[in-house]
Amino acid sequence: MSVVRDGLRKRVLFHLPVLAAVLVLPLLVAAIVYHDRMSGTLDSLRQQHDRKLGLALSIVHSRLGDMRHTLRLLAHDRQLAEALSQEPIDRARAEAVMVSFNDAVEDLIQLRWLDPTGQEQVRVDVANRVAYPVPEHQLQDKSQRYYFQAGIQTPPDRIYFSPIDLNEEWGRVVVPLQPTVRVSLQTGQDGRMPPGLLILNYNLASMLAALRQLNDDQVQLRLANPDGYWMLHPDPAQEWGQQLNHPEATLARTRPALWQALQTHEVLTDLFDTGVVSAQSLRLRPETGQVDAYLLAHTPRSLIQGYRSRALMQASLVAAILLAVGGVVLWREYRQQRTMLQLNRQLAQDKVALEQAGQRQQELLGQQQLLQQDLVQASKLSSLGMMVAGVAHELNTPIGGAMLAAARQQQNLDSLRQGFEQGLSRADFKAYLEDTEQGIELIRQNLTRCAELVHSFKRLAVDRGNEDIVEFSPRQVAEDLIHSLKPQLKQHSVTIDNRIDPTLTLQGYPGVLSQVLQNLLVNALEHGFQAAEPGTITLTARPEGRRLLITVEDNGRGIDPGIRPRLFDPFVTSRRGQGNTGLGLHFVHQWVTQVLQGSLDVQSPCDHDRGTRFTLRLPVALDKVDV
Repeated sequence: MSVVRDGLRKRVLFHLPVLAAVLVLPLLVAAIVYHDRMSGTLDSLRQQHDRKLGLALSIVHSRLGDMRHTLRLLAHDRQLAEALSQEPIDRARAEAVMVSFNDAVEDLIQLRWLDPTGQEQVRVDVANRVAYPVPEHQLQDKSQRYYFQAGIQTPPDRIYFSPIDLNEEWGRVVVPLQPTVRVSLQTGQDGRMPPGLLILNYNLASMLAALRQLNDDQVQLRLANPDGYWMLHPDPAQEWGQQLNHPEATLARTRPALWQALQTHEVLTDLFDTGVVSAQSLRLRPETGQVDAYLLAHTPRSLIQGYRSRALMQASLVAAILLAVGGVVLWREYRQQRTMLQLNRQLAQDKVALEQAGQRQQELLGQQQLLQQDLVQASKLSSLGMMVAGVAHELNTPIGGAMLAAARQQQNLDSLRQGFEQGLSRADFKAYLEDTEQGIELIRQNLTRCAELVHSFKRLAVDRGNEDIVEFSPRQVAEDLIHSLKPQLKQHSVTIDNRIDPTLTLQGYPGVLSQVLQNLLVNALEHGFQAAEPGTITLTARPEGRRLLITVEDNGRGIDPGIRPRLFDPFVTSRRGQGNTGLGLHFVHQWVTQVLQGSLDVQSPCDHDRGTRFTLRLPVALDKVDV
């Protein structure tokens, strides 16, 4: 027993590295699983952020484009130009034009024309979609307002956009709050209007509401002005701190790291203390080169923590499973080693028996090798039998016709011999010559058909076994393939229409192209049509630069939308219950992209919600690859 214990001790020491690996490997795998889960989650969040930001930018730019269009329409209005050009100004007519524009444009809250000194000359205010002119004695001097000073200095051919802020009247913020942008355009440069500034005030509440509707549990949109104050925030109390006397509610104070990143990056996506943030700078006035707002997509840190917890739980579960499996393996190994050591003393006594068993095993191995060779040969014979069956099936008709014609000639010859012995008339001899000529022509036609079929099958077999790049005709490859598929086509009511131009040629592997077309045709027969359902499969080809486009199109049922995105993945099939493995189109994709150096696209449905079209784009001249 001491010998057993010593041997066991040595083996335990020998397996210490294995034990360490069993303990360390689960931790490494868990770390990889955790990193993979978190990377996938963060990538998904970044994609959601990009999509939300894209939608938000589309809304913003669409609204800005509408503002530009409306302002230019108003600036070129003939009636407004005539009203402002009169001395004195025809204020009532100008106000009527502005009121009519308000009826056609949403979100306007003010329409004004100011003279070059900043004095309002015409003004129409809008409340609840109702426009009303402001009396002359209530018109204000806006010469000290920033938007007038900036707008009057903007070149006449450019539209000025003011920063977004809350609308103020008489020095006070209008309640309910009206997030406002002012767009202005100088007048008088083209002589249509007197010099001045045409200003439209837009209420951006509906635009901000549209952005807010894009929010969901995972991604929330935020908008900050150039000073870091929120204009759009999930908590409305955080908004407009600059004008609502909350100077502390700025990003520079509450989120300095995020604010610093916004100052130094035009576009960013990163993990901050509040969560994952993607941001993009908005420039409403490209000519100034200044940032007018920051658009942010935010995923809360609590949600990230939840993702981390789930990823950590999954990683821990994987580590626990691996540790359990490793422990079981080690325990079984330990017990096996103990048993083996105990049996070592018996090995010497059993040596002779083992040698005899070895000899017996060699005999069995030889028998197994013979059996394997028989199985391989049987497999070859099975494939040969399938080809021979197809060849025999196709050759049966012309050979049968030739045999019937030969039998007919034999009967005619016997009749001629009998007539010769009994007395042959000229009419009988002439009839014999005509029958013989027709019979020989029928035999020649049938034997020619046999030769063509044999040549086609021979060419198909040679192409499948050839691995050299050769110049060949795609139409000939398709014709040979269609000949070999005729026995299978006779089980369906489907016809194959080969419309490939016989003048087109390719330099490549005709056998691989034949295999690709065979899989596509068989796939269309098995999946595109019900039993006895009539249909057509069409083969076409056309050149496109240095490539040749080959299409295989059918008018069958089409492809199930549920599997179409994964059509070329391995083991994807809609008929697994009928014996299909789902590897056919996967192999086709591999052959086309890797061996034929081309691409493969699929479209389904094609016409009237039916049909499938596979498009192969193959280079005219192929580089040598290992097939």
